[in-house]
Amino acid sequence: MNIPNKLTILRIIAVPALVAAHYFCVSAIPAVLLFIFASVTDWLDGYTARATNQVTPLGAFLDPVADKLLVVTALGLLMSTKPDVILTISGIVVIAR
Repeated sequence: MNIPNKLTILRIIAVPALVAAHYFCVSAIPAVLLFIFASVTDWLDGYTARATNQVTPLGAFLDPVADKLLVVTALGLLMSTKPDVILTISGIVVIAR
C-alpha cells in the first residue's frame, strides 16, 4: 500500500464525511472545505504516483471510482439542497456521462 493508494482511499472515506458535514453542520463551509481537500488529494495522488513511478493496478482502478463517488455525492447534495430544474438536469447529465 503506497502513498498514492492511501490518498485514494482517504478520498473514498471523505465521501461519507462530506455527507455528514452537509447535513449536520450549520454552515456549508465544512462540506466545501472537505470537498476542496478531497479534490487536492486527487491531484496529489496522481502527481505522486507518476513522479515516484508508483502506479499500481489497484490505484488505476480505485482512482476513477473515488472521483466518481465524490462528484456524484457532491452533485446529489447540491440537487437535494436547492431543487431547481436546470441544476437537476445538469446534474443528471454529468452523472450519466
